[in-house]
Amino acid sequence: MVEQYRFYIVLFFGLPNYIMYINFGTIMRRPRLISAILISASCCAFDHSSLPNRRRKTTHLTRTAIAWIVDDRRLPTSTATSATRSDFVDALDAPYGLNGASESRTRLIEDLIRGRDGLGEPGSLETFMSVAPGVWWVVYAPHMTAISGLLGCELSVRYELNEDCTMSSHARYSFPRLNLHGYLSVSGVYGSVSDTVCRVDFDEAWIRTFNGESHDRGPYPNVVSVPDSITKSFIRNVGRALFIEPFAIFPVSYLDDELIVFDFELLRTRICARRMSVH
Repeated sequence: MVEQYRFYIVLFFGLPNYIMYINFGTIMRRPRLISAILISASCCAFDHSSLPNRRRKTTHLTRTAIAWIVDDRRLPTSTATSATRSDFVDALDAPYGLNGASESRTRLIEDLIRGRDGLGEPGSLETFMSVAPGVWWVVYAPHMTAISGLLGCELSVRYELNEDCTMSSHARYSFPRLNLHGYLSVSGVYGSVSDTVCRVDFDEAWIRTFNGESHDRGPYPNVVSVPDSITKSFIRNVGRALFIEPFAIFPVSYLDDELIVFDFELLRTRICARRMSVH
């Protein structure tokens, strides 16, 4: 038996937007892939210096800016109630799950972007912090549904954004035929690059597996909660090595108090996430 680990991470998000897709490796008894996962993740950070320094400066600068915003006032949320947004939400089969690709949904997303009901300067820290804190679920990502269909897996992705600009993302995967189930999680900080572009800087990655749907206890909330093991160290080290600059930048096409549409330019694709609750 040849044990082989494969890790391909393609991270992306838009609001704080990140969707990372990680074909995180797994043991293979044959030269065939038996696991693939997609995670979403989003914007983050100001400083563009070297990666280690940038992460430290990003955390400091972002939290300083947020403290000013949160302490002095809560910015008003969008009051967008356009027919287009309502039509898109109504067109979702799974209100907070990953929906299949369709021409009608794609067209509604394009109409939403062309309209003027969203918040202005959606990539700026001041704008997205008025709506960012909360739990966001990826509801539309055609490339994700295409890959999950090809691999015969079920996927769901959520982002948990906090007011201090820290965040985590959890991708639940299930391969029923192979009895492979679990969560792939990442955490880091998010921030702004410009008025229309966000970024995310992840610095931790971990997994939690379970046997069968009835044993699903949810993801570990953070890397500290994961029991020490060789696998934990391996996932952390590989994740850190793959969190690179090209996968951190996400232009935001649309943002309001319920929906965000962000672009993952590396794959020339677009993702929509919907906020479910506020912390």
